[in-house]
Amino acid sequence: MPVINGMKVSQGEVLLALDGGELQAQVAGTQATLATYRAEMERRQIAVNAVRGIDPANITSIEAPAIAWDALIPRSIQLREDSVLRGDFNQLRSELSSIEARISQKLAAAENLVATMAAQSELIATLQDRSDISQTLVAKQAGSKSDWLDTLEKVKTEQVTLTSERGELADTRAQLEVLRRDFVKTREAFVADNLQKFADAARQADDLEQKLKQAQTELDQTVLKSPIEGVIQDSSVTTISQVVTSGAQLMRIVPSDPALRIEAYLPNGDIGFVRTGQAVSVKLEAFPFTRYGTVPGVITRIAKDAIPEPDAQQIEADPARTTDAGISITGQADRTQNLVFPITVESEHNTIVADGQTINLSPGMAVTAEIKTGRRRILEYVFSPVVEVAESAMHER
Repeated sequence: MPVINGMKVSQGEVLLALDGGELQAQVAGTQATLATYRAEMERRQIAVNAVRGIDPANITSIEAPAIAWDALIPRSIQLREDSVLRGDFNQLRSELSSIEARISQKLAAAENLVATMAAQSELIATLQDRSDISQTLVAKQAGSKSDWLDTLEKVKTEQVTLTSERGELADTRAQLEVLRRDFVKTREAFVADNLQKFADAARQADDLEQKLKQAQTELDQTVLKSPIEGVIQDSSVTTISQVVTSGAQLMRIVPSDPALRIEAYLPNGDIGFVRTGQAVSVKLEAFPFTRYGTVPGVITRIAKDAIPEPDAQQIEADPARTTDAGISITGQADRTQNLVFPITVESEHNTIVADGQTINLSPGMAVTAEIKTGRRRILEYVFSPVVEVAESAMHER
């Protein structure tokens, strides 16, 4: 229910709330999108940390790690990101397992070749001994040269086979190195992809955080709170769902400050005799001073720039048009006639006694402020005309 005229409000108290449905939807949507990007960042960081230490020896340990989710991340997003993480790890495990299987196959082939080459070397050594014996018998004419040549042929054949096996072993070892590099390449590609998408999500999150702050600020501004403690006056809000126009004055809050401040305008010709701190007698139009007296006050501020008197009259007619400095400028700077200086007078008390009753002064009352610029003795009032005549005698004016 909106506040009403005469209601006392405290500083920070809610006065009214504008319709913020659209802004609320915008804030909620931005928060949901931001939570999605933050969850993706968390998932990708966890994935990178878990994969970096994997090698063919511990490939069986590739499992999607559990994520310690922030409580601000909605449960639905947590479940979705957990599912995505398991899918990513299953695919990575499949790719790396395929490479690891080929590595194991090549390792077995290499071990087999090494064993075969060892046996082949022993066979060659045996055949070489038989060939040497046959050669010795042939030299002594005790053996057949044909047998020696057969044995020698077998030695050469086995040596060729051993050389071929050595080449095959070298090729197998080269293939092993390629497979190990493919393993590392696949693992690092997974890491690089997640790091790149982590950075993309982080940039999106940063942008959304700024948009969320802006939307939240705009939403907060739909709730109008009292900047000061005071009393509501001139409220134009009377019902719920009332439509208001941009720039319209909704209400005024009269401060509960014990000292009332009076905005007055000093003629240009008197500015040289006025300074802050001077005493002021405030005459209220509603209470004739000849009967009820005046209210004492003091000057607290004098504007440094003068404004045309018509502008001052417009300010008096519509106080809401004042600027931050308390002065309204209409843009008609070419008017230099009838200039006035805005001044602020602070009253010493907020009441006046009328017919035996103490009446509180309220904003909006019309007043006249008389500034006490000095004191003169009665004789000075009597003789000052004589002095002026004497000084002007025998002079043309």
